[in-house]
Amino acid sequence: MIYRTDEKMQIENLHGGSGVVTIEKCSTDGHHAFKAVVKVTVPPGATIGFHKHEEDYEGYYIMEGTGRFHENSGSSEVSAGDFCLIDEGGSHGIDNTGSGKMTIFAVVMK
Repeated sequence: MIYRTDEKMQIENLHGGSGVVTIEKCSTDGHHAFKAVVKVTVPPGATIGFHKHEEDYEGYYIMEGTGRFHENSGSSEVSAGDFCLIDEGGSHGIDNTGSGKMTIFAVVMK
């Protein structure tokens, strides 16, 4: 089955973060496990604010750039090739601490 990108948007201060983040979202309506896959572009100095996942899981695969990933248990430096998993009920956020854009492939699961 093929799902296509159905939303492209720029969001200012995403989840209480700072700066403008670009979202390219592919909804997977009707799938038994996935809710969406999303390409997220975070410019230098921008952040996605700390927020909670009440009813889903999310995985971040860092495709490009460097940053600081925040989760319930603390914060860690991340870079291209790292995978961050947010469990249901967990909270997270991320800061682009690098000099270039950070590109994240995010998967939201039920």
